[in-house]
Amino acid sequence: MIRADSENTQPVVALAVMSPTVNLRELTSLTEQTIVKGLENVPGVARIDVSGRVTRQILVQIKPNALTALGIGIDQVVTAIRAANQDLPAGRITHGASDAIVRIEGKIKDPAQFGRIIVAQQGGAAVFLSQVADIVDGEKEETSFARINGRPAITLDIQKAQDANIVETGKGVADAVKVLRERLPAAVELRVVNSTADQVERAVDRVKQTIVEGAALTVLIVFLFLHSWRSTVITGLTLPISVIATFIALHAFGFTLNFLTLMALSLCIGLLIDDAIVVRENIVRHLAMGKDHHTAANDGTNEIGLAVMATTFAICAVFVPIAFMSGIIGQFFFQFGLTVAVAVLVSLFVSFTLDPMLSSVWHDPPEGRFRRAPWLGRVMDRVERGVERIHELYGEVLAWALDHRVRVLVAATLLFFGSFALVPLIGTEFVPEADNGFISLRLNTPVGSSLAHTDGKVAQVEAALKAFPGNRPGDDHGRAPTRAATTRVSTCAWSTGPCARARRRSWSGRSGRRCGRSPASPSRSASTGPSSSTRWGPTRRRCRR
Repeated sequence: MIRADSENTQPVVALAVMSPTVNLRELTSLTEQTIVKGLENVPGVARIDVSGRVTRQILVQIKPNALTALGIGIDQVVTAIRAANQDLPAGRITHGASDAIVRIEGKIKDPAQFGRIIVAQQGGAAVFLSQVADIVDGEKEETSFARINGRPAITLDIQKAQDANIVETGKGVADAVKVLRERLPAAVELRVVNSTADQVERAVDRVKQTIVEGAALTVLIVFLFLHSWRSTVITGLTLPISVIATFIALHAFGFTLNFLTLMALSLCIGLLIDDAIVVRENIVRHLAMGKDHHTAANDGTNEIGLAVMATTFAICAVFVPIAFMSGIIGQFFFQFGLTVAVAVLVSLFVSFTLDPMLSSVWHDPPEGRFRRAPWLGRVMDRVERGVERIHELYGEVLAWALDHRVRVLVAATLLFFGSFALVPLIGTEFVPEADNGFISLRLNTPVGSSLAHTDGKVAQVEAALKAFPGNRPGDDHGRAPTRAATTRVSTCAWSTGPCARARRRSWSGRSGRRCGRSPASPSRSASTGPSSSTRWGPTRRRCRR
């Protein structure tokens, strides 16, 4: 079986079950019977991987001498145990319109009853299993380890379904965890170790904040250049109207507010107000020519309309083809391209309708714009003088360029072709590395290495990482730990030896600098033998063979 390491293979939420008084065997039973079943019913959950569990197992330790003395083969013992420890169908019962299947529960509940299983008959006497074997209520061989800051624990990795929304799935799991905590004993702690859904939600919130900040700065710059709060309001109305209308289009297309759609809105915030500024400025120019407001709004819009339409359609000509690119790139940028195109088209419509209408009925006073705030008038004068100085500097540069046309063309040509020489130095990649605050490592151990050997090697790596400056012990007493480790030791699909993974979230408490690489980044390790991968992340450590 081959499974790609994509978004759907990464756990949406990672949980840990631990207790200072309850042993791992009881915690495993509680996890499998209560926690896992409660989380499987959450919409969007596809699979739950449990690590570090200790499963109960009844061990039948055969006495070879006793079997030889009685002349009983090992196959007879296996057959007797299988026949005595199984549920048997007993037909069905029909009552009216209902039909029920009857099953006899034959599985043994008490380990002591295994000793009463009859293995064979010798001289008319029954030979019981207790005569040829010792019955031990034990545990399965450990195939995984899980520790959180040195404490034994059981970890659960919850993975979402293929088409499930990662944020909605994360919220559903968080709600289920709150319900499960009320059902668990007081001595058992169910901790959310890591939530990819929370990371996505925080990232989306940051993009929303960026959009608001960009809109506010755009309106402020418009006010500084137009020197009129009425003109600023008239042009600024384009932003909320265009964004809200774009939301309607997103809903009609079946899109969601994700990284790409929000990034598209963030990118085109400055573009949305361009058309309105050009139209408004031309209307103001016609007012300065002595026309009345209605005539100035009509003539100014008609005069500049073709240029505004050309600018907007040029933007659409760039982004619409991006939306219909083929391959995986096209899947990424489909929503991005359509969002930008819809937003700029709505802004064009607003600049041709709402802006001229407001300009014709809501005009600036002929004088005394800042009589109620004279300090603001002085600020505007300083801004105007600064803009004039920039105009003068630009005029000088333009005059020099016109007088030295050959030099300008040669410099432009050199810059154009020289930029191609920088491409090999810059490099290319599909997705840039993201700083999510954790480091991923992958360790390789020799073929045939045991679980204990690989765990020991990972422990040496942990000790080396703890020696780095800025690392502090985690706090396991109610506060979130500074850093913790997740370690897995498992048999890799491409080798016969164990591989280990560990994850630690780590950042310096003094400088606040965070280090790490994205979980989506491929591990740089050989795949020809057993390996162990160390990924440092929040509050857990696992080893699985």
